[in-house]
Amino acid sequence: MGKRTFSLGMICILIMSMMLSPLAGCTGETDKPPEVEDFEPADVVMTYPPSMTVSYGNKRLILSPYDVSWAYAIDEKEWCSVKSEAEHPIDRDYKVSFEKSMDEIRVRLSYPSSKAPDSIVYVHRYPIDLWVPEETEEGLKLKERIERKNEYEMFEECKTEVESGDMYYVYFYETEPQGYVYDVEAVWDSVWYRGTAKYSFIVK
Repeated sequence: MGKRTFSLGMICILIMSMMLSPLAGCTGETDKPPEVEDFEPADVVMTYPPSMTVSYGNKRLILSPYDVSWAYAIDEKEWCSVKSEAEHPIDRDYKVSFEKSMDEIRVRLSYPSSKAPDSIVYVHRYPIDLWVPEETEEGLKLKERIERKNEYEMFEECKTEVESGDMYYVYFYETEPQGYVYDVEAVWDSVWYRGTAKYSFIVK
């Protein structure tokens, strides 16, 4: 790698159409892309992680990420970084939930084939009674309660298998899927973009 070069004073503001509270900025202080003769990232750069489709039983939901840490290349010297931390989807007014299926022992996670993550970092689940639509006496909503569970490793990790490059299955062999909030974290690591995104849904 050659010496890193930084271009100061360049700022870009990313406008998100989602209900996010992003911290975004383009700066030369992030890792620059590999040195290549021809920089033509227009067809390969993802400026934000894609939505994830969750299928279970006879229902399918398309979920946007709610917690994102992302960076992508603008040119051979500059990267743009995106950090967004939104309210947990389960704390919002709409319901990202499934009813129990008597015939299905798995949940399917899929992405557009050209935007699939390099891997699913984890699928964690938490008892649904953590979800309190209104603030608790402690003033904690679901996101903070889950973060506390993560801090003390008080969660159940689900078994995940790759079906293809853009499809993953979460299996339930000896346990029931209903009664849990599911949190999914995916990671991308490309030449021109990289980062993580979290998604969430409920099986009632």
